Amino acid sequence: MFYTSGTTGIPKGVVHSQATLAQAVNLMEAIMPPRTAQGALGTGAVHSMLDAIVPWSILMILAAHRLGRAVALLPVLTAETTLALLQRLPLSFLKGAPSHFNNLLAAGEASTAAPFPR
Repeated sequence: MFYTSGTTGIPKGVVHSQATLAQAVNLMEAIMPPRTAQGALGTGAVHSMLDAIVPWSILMILAAHRLGRAVALLPVLTAETTLALLQRLPLSFLKGAPSHFNNLLAAGEASTAAPFPR
């Protein structure tokens, strides 16, 4: 059972069967870059800017495991810790809500670290 507040803010549980969970993992796996992709896209770790207990993060972790990808977990999830992760580890997949990506861009603009190599 996954618990979510969705957009309503009211917690509710959603029951998934084994088949539904497998199909959801298959969908998540299908959106990850194939291992045959060039560079980090094919071999890099995956990371979610959402808590690891969030259903979408769980599905991403399961799909990454099935694909043989490393999962980068951080003890504290902030835009700054994610930015530091990106600066030291090539990722093949980064998951988050639009607000996470906006905060990540703002952290990058405010950072005094050297820009990413191109």
